[in-house]
Amino acid sequence: MSTNLITNLGCVVVQLVDFVTSDRMYLLDHVSKIDDSEQDLEHTRPLFRFLQSKMRKYAKYVGFDYQRFDANVGKLNGDNMSYPLDVKISTDYQCILVCDQLKNRIVVFDYNTLKQKKVIDWHSDSVRPRYMAIEIIDSRELYLYFTNTKFGVVKCKLSTLLCDSKDKFAVPDIKEWTRKVTDPQGLTIKYRPYNQNLILVCEKTEKQIQFLDSNTGSVLRSISLASDLLGPWSISFNSLGDLIIGDCDKRKIFVLRQDGDSYTVVNSFGTFKDIYGLSIDYSNDYIYASDFANAIQVFTPTGELVKKITHGSIINPIGIHIDNKGGRLLFSDYSSMHLVCLASPGSFDTTNQ
Repeated sequence: MSTNLITNLGCVVVQLVDFVTSDRMYLLDHVSKIDDSEQDLEHTRPLFRFLQSKMRKYAKYVGFDYQRFDANVGKLNGDNMSYPLDVKISTDYQCILVCDQLKNRIVVFDYNTLKQKKVIDWHSDSVRPRYMAIEIIDSRELYLYFTNTKFGVVKCKLSTLLCDSKDKFAVPDIKEWTRKVTDPQGLTIKYRPYNQNLILVCEKTEKQIQFLDSNTGSVLRSISLASDLLGPWSISFNSLGDLIIGDCDKRKIFVLRQDGDSYTVVNSFGTFKDIYGLSIDYSNDYIYASDFANAIQVFTPTGELVKKITHGSIINPIGIHIDNKGGRLLFSDYSSMHLVCLASPGSFDTTNQ
């Protein structure tokens, strides 16, 4: 491959001529400072997306086998949970976190045995954690973000929450920061160089997505697509950087692509009774979405419905999480008030139960 490297305003200009086009593409060097507007990053996006697509096959993703799975692996209530919402996995701490909103706590299960490990309890009706995101910095899971109706968005140190040895942990005031957001629902993290990450939060009643600075909690910007989005609720990125949003009012999935400082809807699909959660299988970019009508729907990256998973344990699924390293699908069920685990063949040792 022939390349031409020159320095230009603190960046490296790379001309790739054999496998893309002869257009110039920019890579930030390791010392350049970026602007919060993301305009400097826009030059990196074409090459970044290309390299992501080429390197994805080398990532260690197991994926979930939606055609053949074991539905009897785990159905857990976890100390009598009351209307659990979101589910997330901490690989570093080998545990599963479930937002038990009406009891103002997060219930923690062991990743391998699925047995309850501890309860993180705020003992306050004002907390009620709803949806979560875990931030990875320098290959370590450092921070947990969650939404609730009083504070909006809360940032906490994950180690403080999970390393306490008590089975039931009464949480002190350990917030790194809080940011008031109107009617906050799902959230996700947009990773940027030098840990200047963004927290994207669905603001349902305002019909917009808020962008927060992960370090300070400051509101940097918002995007409003009122003609398209009526009730943004769940949100995630696929491996190419497209923003995937579940709209519970329009009852469909929207795909947004960034173009400069704006986002454009490039696709919409699906029919749901209500959609309150979605997750991406990064082994193939398939989208798993919880359908409140007793099913989990599976879509290709282009929006083709390939499977509607139904089972006796799937009543009213809400939060959903694809375990991309263990080949499992986890979801919280609003009616049965359980955490449910579905496992691909051979991905889980049921003798641990």
